[in-house]
Amino acid sequence: MAIEIISRGQLPGKKPYQGTCSYCKTKIKCLQEDGIVIPAYDQRDGPSLAVECPECKATITAYPLRGGSLIGQDQRSSLAAQYDNPSNFQDR
Repeated sequence: MAIEIISRGQLPGKKPYQGTCSYCKTKIKCLQEDGIVIPAYDQRDGPSLAVECPECKATITAYPLRGGSLIGQDQRSSLAAQYDNPSNFQDR
């Protein structure tokens, strides 16, 4: 019997990341092997990545791409805004 791949994985160094420089606002997309892995404080997000900005040389914190969307500060901020608004919650 031949081996059948049910779901193709991804090599650790080929994991895509995306981030924005907080100084010059340059947006980057890179691979895990392009930066230094920062251990995750929240295991659901996975590790972030420290990458040097190609424009101003500042440090960019890049977050993993999952399913084509950015998992990072932008989504955390929008989720926090939902929970900060009491009208989003109703008594059941």
